[in-house]
Amino acid sequence: GNVYAIAYRGDGDDGFLKTITIDTNGTISSAPIDTLEFDEKKAHAPSALHVGGDIFAIAYQGQSDDGFVKTVRISNVGVIQDIIIDSMEFDADRGESPDFVRAQGNIYAIAYRGASERGYVKTITIDGSGLIGDLAIDTLQFDTRAMDVKIIFVAGDVYAIAYSGQNDVGFLNTIRIQGTGMIQDAVIDTLEFDTQHGREPSMRYIS
Repeated sequence: GNVYAIAYRGDGDDGFLKTITIDTNGTISSAPIDTLEFDEKKAHAPSALHVGGDIFAIAYQGQSDDGFVKTVRISNVGVIQDIIIDSMEFDADRGESPDFVRAQGNIYAIAYRGASERGYVKTITIDGSGLIGDLAIDTLQFDTRAMDVKIIFVAGDVYAIAYSGQNDVGFLNTIRIQGTGMIQDAVIDTLEFDTQHGREPSMRYIS
């Protein structure tokens, strides 16, 4: 319908989730429907997506800059369940500015800047009830330096990652993620889309 959710870093660096309405004529509700503080310590750069039904997942950079995923329940009228369904620390060293995409079925891929500024992609599972697998399925280091990482689905088992690499140059890599969540060990192809500066890229499918 007209219900939307916003995940963000709020007061005190805490992580918040709010629901609002936006009508087809562009009118926005004057007050949020509901609010949930999903992390009371730290939640930088949250990336949220729909799992299925009333289940949503949020990946973010949390306490000590570790990478976290949490699942929540939001009804179709915008009411947020007060209790987090499940939580996973997907990287205990560093999980900066993660970007989140569904791969296939209950497999999800998280692209992020990890330890020593390296670029990583990690696959995990989230089932239809919001339960997250205890361990990651697979991990790929796609570059030795990667900031502002964004990942999108291309076709079949191919995904594209845009990011700011060495010397802040803009890069685009393609990788392959199998239906089991296993990631091909080597990058398929690479494009240096800006040789001067390529900070904070954002990608969208056109046609």
